[in-house]
Amino acid sequence: VARAARVPRPPPPPPRNSDGTYSYGGLRYYEVVTGNANPNAALPLVVVFHGRGGTPEPFVRHFSRFGGKARIVVPYGIEHAGGGFGWFQSDHRTPNSASHAADESYASDRVAQAVRAIAKRRPTAGKVVAVGFSMGAGLAYALTLQHPETFGFTCAAVGQLPARLFLETRSMRARAEIHGFHGS
Repeated sequence: VARAARVPRPPPPPPRNSDGTYSYGGLRYYEVVTGNANPNAALPLVVVFHGRGGTPEPFVRHFSRFGGKARIVVPYGIEHAGGGFGWFQSDHRTPNSASHAADESYASDRVAQAVRAIAKRRPTAGKVVAVGFSMGAGLAYALTLQHPETFGFTCAAVGQLPARLFLETRSMRARAEIHGFHGS
């Protein structure tokens, strides 16, 4: 008598913090499952990055109304900036400086590692989708270009990427779809 192969269960989500956020992989974030989807189903993972000095709460409210079935993760930035958070420290007014490019590259590596940990922990369908606004848009561009094995699609609004990072992408073998919105 042959035994049926055992399908491994995905690990449970990390424990929820008292403020409704999760902390895992080095990021503190909100997770919203949309479209009445089963939270244990393999869903597209959409990670939304706020701008410099922002917080995730406005994006959580906005994306929680999304009608499609998806897992929306909205993290807090990894650096304090103004009254909120940012993704790196360097001055956004000098985007092509060597220090800005290095800071953004470091943030991209750190966030990509955290997102991979979250995607491993939560049932995920396909590559991660990166959505960003302002400084978060720059991070979304960097993540998709520097980590195409993880990020397959980007939708970025009102952001920029240092030319050095664009020219020094690690791998052009994996391709991603990128949409940028800037201006009217």
